[in-house]
Amino acid sequence: MPDKSGDMKEINTCPSCSKDNPINMAICQFCGELLPLPPRALSTEPVPHHPADVTSIKPPTAIEVSELRGKGVALIVRGHQDPILIQGSDIVLGRYDPGAQLPTVDLTPYNAGALGVSRSHARLRIQEEVCLIEDLNSTNGTWVNQQRLPAGKTHGLASGDVIQLGQLMLQIYFDHAAAVRSVEERISFKTPAKLTPHFLATRISPYLTALAAVQAICDEVRGVDPSPIEINGISIEGPMIITVQITGAREALRLAKGSLKEWRQVNAGKLNQFLVVKEAVGKRTGLLMGEEGEQIATVTSDEAMALQLGRELREGEIRLAFEFLREIAPGFSGDDRKASTEKLISPLHVLAFSPLHVTTGSNSLAH
Repeated sequence: MPDKSGDMKEINTCPSCSKDNPINMAICQFCGELLPLPPRALSTEPVPHHPADVTSIKPPTAIEVSELRGKGVALIVRGHQDPILIQGSDIVLGRYDPGAQLPTVDLTPYNAGALGVSRSHARLRIQEEVCLIEDLNSTNGTWVNQQRLPAGKTHGLASGDVIQLGQLMLQIYFDHAAAVRSVEERISFKTPAKLTPHFLATRISPYLTALAAVQAICDEVRGVDPSPIEINGISIEGPMIITVQITGAREALRLAKGSLKEWRQVNAGKLNQFLVVKEAVGKRTGLLMGEEGEQIATVTSDEAMALQLGRELREGEIRLAFEFLREIAPGFSGDDRKASTEKLISPLHVLAFSPLHVTTGSNSLAH
């Protein structure tokens, strides 16, 4: 926004909460959302802050996919049927410019300049059975499956993922059928002015431990080897914003960012009411949600209200757990699914009642 002198203010307005942030901030210091690139940084045609709608992109034919075996990856540009077959472990996607180094994949023939692709826009790195993408501080941004990537941070890819460079849409295919999306996911959340051991122990650690428990159950249900969950780092991204780098929690974060987030939004009033009543009646409320194996014999009016709310919330948690397991493993048998649903309830309950929640736009937690 121009000031009285006509110059651009050094601010970046968050599209989620409409608060102003310093121009160099990547994450909103107020709500934890990923910020768009500032308008003044644009040098090619601007793109919208949100990714374009993903339309169907024709995958390579069976012959083309078989040609990839051990040879590299294929990129399919939207509107074009012929794949771009590429090899190597370090691949730069961009467009030709006489004064710059030629990228590994020159997207100029696909109208890259008009669609906002930078000269060196993004890098693909192929490491054994993992394919990573990194935005190279591009002007108009990089998205994977409609999720914008922060510049300079790697993000894992799965075969079939949709990549958006500016407004240019591509789909990637590679031979590693067992490759999983990835390696590192960034989760950010608000914290007190100072990060304390108490906050780590009482807020962050229980949430991450619950994510690990959810992921272990998901791996068991899907019949795959356990995903080793690791914390690769904890860093301060800005005032009151802490970011954790985590690997191996793909399905757990899918639950936290998807159906669990929606359930918490729908039941926000009921959750808040239950917590208020629980605080009023004290520890006896732990029995009201079946957290301990017996029911209390007599209840006060507040406890009766908490009992009713607790039952409704617990029923919702059970349905949520059941539907999520059916989503990730459609062929799972009924008896086994029932046992796994019961097992999932405990860590799901921790996530559902945690003051942390996953926000949109990035793998972020807000407090």
